[in-house]
Amino acid sequence: MLGLLLPFNYSSFMVILLVLVWLLKDGFKEKYRNLKQNRKFIFLSGFYFIYVLGLLYSEDFSRGVSILEKNLSLLILPFVFASSSSLNLDKDYKLLSIFAFVNLFIGALLVIFATVQFLNTGSTSWFYYDKLTEILNFHPIYLAMYVLFSIVILIYGYIHRYIQLRPIVFISIIACSVAFLILLSSKTVLAISMIILLYFILTEIKSRKAKLATFGFFLLIFMITIFSFSTTKNRIKEIVNSEWGLISKEHYAYNENFTGITLRIITWKIAIKHLWNDENIMIGVSPGDSQNFLDNVYAKYGMDAAGYTGYNLHNQYVEILIKSGIIGLLVFLSWIFILFKEAVNRKKLYFFFLLIFFTSAITESNLEVHRGIVFFALFNSLFFFSERD
Repeated sequence: MLGLLLPFNYSSFMVILLVLVWLLKDGFKEKYRNLKQNRKFIFLSGFYFIYVLGLLYSEDFSRGVSILEKNLSLLILPFVFASSSSLNLDKDYKLLSIFAFVNLFIGALLVIFATVQFLNTGSTSWFYYDKLTEILNFHPIYLAMYVLFSIVILIYGYIHRYIQLRPIVFISIIACSVAFLILLSSKTVLAISMIILLYFILTEIKSRKAKLATFGFFLLIFMITIFSFSTTKNRIKEIVNSEWGLISKEHYAYNENFTGITLRIITWKIAIKHLWNDENIMIGVSPGDSQNFLDNVYAKYGMDAAGYTGYNLHNQYVEILIKSGIIGLLVFLSWIFILFKEAVNRKKLYFFFLLIFFTSAITESNLEVHRGIVFFALFNSLFFFSERD
């Protein structure tokens, strides 16, 4: 789990190490017995097989193979967990709490580093978004997902008495974690965090006065943190202040005033338009050819001059549509539906994990990036093959 926080090469090494530990643990007869009981691992690897099928009609075969290599965790980790003794999360909560506390510890170190840089330079930008995580070479959106999931793990542990802390200490930890989450400035993750915190306030706090006080406290934390940093405030305000007229343009200059939201909508629109015009809407252009397709589309609209060559769509659902068409997207959505059904029926933590990941997928291509792939493959496999909460 801690390998998720390491640079790409090291986190890949941690996955290999996990597989080696799996090989040494238990006998192969035991593994085979577990695998027969957990045949759903084939279903859990379903997303990977969408990409395998894409090789059949990919012109850039070598790139298609490279994508399969990058996504190998989605095939290997379900197999590893399915053939291992199932975890009982109530008994093995320590594994999750270690992941959560390490995330928050790293967050504290990043804030300390930002403070040192601020004292040296006088710039508050060190407390914000990608500058905050620059030293780790870690995209703030993915760290925000990790931190929010860590907050959920800690709240779950506190409710179920796996964490023994005084209320004031626990609330302080959560408040500081929420403040750090705001500094990371992922608008989608912040929206999810507000929904999750509201859920816990409404369902776990009995007194009406206590509910109002807790809600007011966290709302105050949100407001103070957002308005204390102009860059964070501007990132939130850009939702309203974007130049929406850009969306209807047919060509773009290199210096267009894109915001995150307008750029996303524009790339989604033009990619889907050309997928339809090229009559590839049913099966897509294949995973191996998708980036070449997007780069050609960007060039037609002059976006290559602004450096958007190689730019992904920042929406996993549109990515699947481009790669595998409507058929692949329907398979993907059905797969997600079954995962949620499993989570709703049995596992609350699993449900929150899926909610965080697949809601973030609306504004991030989080199964196109190594940190997203391994994060999903690891925790999805862990929860799917664990016993009921």
